[in-house]
Amino acid sequence: MKLQKTLAILLLVSFSFWISFASTQKEKDAALYLAEREIIKKQSNISDYKLDLKISRMETMKIIAKLSGKNVEDKCDGIFPDVDKNGWGCKYIEFAYREKLIAKNDLFRPNDFITKTESMKLILKAKWIEKTRVTKNWQEDYMITAYEKGIIEKKYTDFNSSALRGWIFATATSVVKKEEEKKRIEKEKNISSEAL
Repeated sequence: MKLQKTLAILLLVSFSFWISFASTQKEKDAALYLAEREIIKKQSNISDYKLDLKISRMETMKIIAKLSGKNVEDKCDGIFPDVDKNGWGCKYIEFAYREKLIAKNDLFRPNDFITKTESMKLILKAKWIEKTRVTKNWQEDYMITAYEKGIIEKKYTDFNSSALRGWIFATATSVVKKEEEKKRIEKEKNISSEAL
């Protein structure tokens, strides 16, 4: 009986390690994928992507702006008083505001960490993906939309927990890949209909 319990524990630990490794590998692949497309800065070492660290709202705005594929003007009007007009992040924050990806509040809080659902909302809005449902719980609406669209593999309820860089990279990559797949299918349909 003791041997069976020990074996069961070993199997559970090794399975948990494998799941953790798979998730980490997915995030590493996502970072490299986004770097190739110049959505995030290319790093020489995978550890430099800091996948297991939280990410600031200002850093996230740069990713969102690049993810949108639109041109970002190199200007800052000082819309948010707590954002440095001469800092690197101001143009990305104000781009997100002009594109209606974020609302005008008294403060932006550029150095606060962004939550999972805030980042999910921004990623979906940057790619013009509409919510599949609208209820009083906007956080759950965005999570359900991402799940139903196949952007995330499992539902989550920790809406207000800080998003890790790796999680955002994996989510953004999933959206970009789905968009590329949709374009590929459309192109094949057009070629097929032209051949007839």
